[in-house]
Amino acid sequence: MANLSRTRLAWSVLFLLIGSLSGSGSASAIDYFVTIGGGYVPEQNQASLEANVIFFQSVLDQQHPGKRQHEIFFSDGSDTEADLQVLAPVLPSKLPASDLLANLHRRGGPPESKVEYRNHRVPHCSGPTSSAGIHSAISRIAKDAKTGDRLLVYVTAHGGEGSEDEPHNTNITCWNEQEITVREFARWLDELPADLPVILVMAQCYCGGFADTIFTDLKQREGLTPKNRIGFFAQQYDLPAAGCRPDIEHDQEFSSYFWGAMIGHSRNGEPMLGADADKDGSVSFDEAFAHAVIVGETIDIPLKSSDVLLRKFSRIPDYELVSERGQSEPEPKPKTEPAPAKEGSEKPVDPPPEKPAPQPVVALPAQMSGPLRDLIASASPTTRRIVVELSQQLELPLDKTVDDLLRAYERHQRSPSGQSPQRGPGGRRGGRRELLAAIAEKWPDLASPEDWKKSPLLKAEDQQTLFADIQKLPSYAVFEQRRLDRERQAKQAERHELKEVKYRRLIDTLENQTLARNLSAAAPKEVVDRYRAMLQYEQSSLGKR
Repeated sequence: MANLSRTRLAWSVLFLLIGSLSGSGSASAIDYFVTIGGGYVPEQNQASLEANVIFFQSVLDQQHPGKRQHEIFFSDGSDTEADLQVLAPVLPSKLPASDLLANLHRRGGPPESKVEYRNHRVPHCSGPTSSAGIHSAISRIAKDAKTGDRLLVYVTAHGGEGSEDEPHNTNITCWNEQEITVREFARWLDELPADLPVILVMAQCYCGGFADTIFTDLKQREGLTPKNRIGFFAQQYDLPAAGCRPDIEHDQEFSSYFWGAMIGHSRNGEPMLGADADKDGSVSFDEAFAHAVIVGETIDIPLKSSDVLLRKFSRIPDYELVSERGQSEPEPKPKTEPAPAKEGSEKPVDPPPEKPAPQPVVALPAQMSGPLRDLIASASPTTRRIVVELSQQLELPLDKTVDDLLRAYERHQRSPSGQSPQRGPGGRRGGRRELLAAIAEKWPDLASPEDWKKSPLLKAEDQQTLFADIQKLPSYAVFEQRRLDRERQAKQAERHELKEVKYRRLIDTLENQTLARNLSAAAPKEVVDRYRAMLQYEQSSLGKR
């Protein structure tokens, strides 16, 4: 808490700064943008990442009228080698019988979609996603930034897990399999002026670890860093995120929802309406985040830096946060008696450590209980929108209680996901063996896994006729039905997972609302002031400070 005490005056100045940003000083202010995008090798540098960067550039062109400087780091930078994975066009098969036999003999199911590679087409690229290049860009901003400026860092890349010892120290994976850990990134941010607001928007796997950049040395026990940072993250620190695809037809991805809320449509033009929860004519960062939480058809459980602050410094009486349930506590070290001093020893034996003084009991005003409607009675427009719309999607009326919600969530977790495999006679799946046996009986040339391609039956001009004859086999109908069943089960499992994720998003939102109500009673004034300052910046936008 010492760090917080030393920065109380600094935060008073920052509050004045927040109020002044909308005045005449903002006219000359500059917004700095750093975009980090792409994969770490061509095979993991998907076209959707390129599309996200280009979409963000178009969002800035439409939504940011002021002065800005934008540095973009993407995959291999200006190298002309093919580095981007794209989905190859799917053409109707001219050899349907050969394709079917290849599937049957492969034993691994149908072939994956074919991919191609080309050079990326990100305009105005500053360089590759390298640790050195990105650090240099932030160092330049540290030298040039003035009071009233802002920095926004957008990441649409891949990310990696933290270590067992530091699970929150996750990373951004860069080109040539380099990485930028949370710890390294936080050191770069520490170089920036104290009064420069930093806004993080991150969509890589395990990106929630970067929310810990609000803490000194990433250690929650050390308290909050004096630097001013907020962030919006697609996923928790210990979970992969959605969105990396070689095709661009599907844009179900956090940042597509986030930026799309500000511009009125997703990356692919899907309408994104209703994000302006407070009806002030501008979509704030917080409102864009809420929109992504509500409409996101992904596995993501998004979070904000302010949520992390609440979960560190506030609490809810007689309630365990859902995200912490089932986590095992570290085993206590065995107690040992202090060794007696040896006769003649000059070094005294250390006395046993004193027990910490009991913490005073503080009455906290808000409980995580009662009807959902009551919990959001005093909530912000964005929180109310999340709770109302997610409750509607889950068919949970607002007069239901928190206990009703938690029971429904637990029932859903225990319910079948739809992934139970269907097996044929003798325990075999899919009907592949049965169909191969039927084909071998009628066309022995096609039975050998090694030699079937050499069969004269597979001439191009005979393919359609042979395929039609195979389709007439009774075992083909079984094979095709089981393929359709697997597709249905996969979609059912996907819907089941998505519903579970939406329960988590709703529960997390209600917990954060309750924690926010208790923060003033549970935390020092310095923490409360910081939380309120973070909310101020969350309510700003690209075009409105």
